[in-house]
Amino acid sequence: MKKILKPAEPEEVVYYSDFSGKLLDHNMVPVTVKIKCGYGSKYDDSSVELHLTDKGLNNLLVYLKDRLSKETKEEFQRQVDSSCQSSKNDYNVDLLKELI
Repeated sequence: MKKILKPAEPEEVVYYSDFSGKLLDHNMVPVTVKIKCGYGSKYDDSSVELHLTDKGLNNLLVYLKDRLSKETKEEFQRQVDSSCQSSKNDYNVDLLKELI
């Protein structure tokens, strides 16, 4: 959660974890999770942005991992395998591994 302390230019803000409610360190957001609902959804064109700590993200990843289909996990594994074969440093791999 972003709270504006002084509505001025530039704005002064602090960030709180939307899961724990605790103040995030150094006025930085380690993790931002965005959910955007598209056309045809019950929440058509709505979106929400959550600010989390790494611990909050890990809790969310555990929840998602338990609910992902076998096919989705297999696709994530293919992406991990493909990235590991290339020479570039792909940070998505670490996140995908948590979901497999």
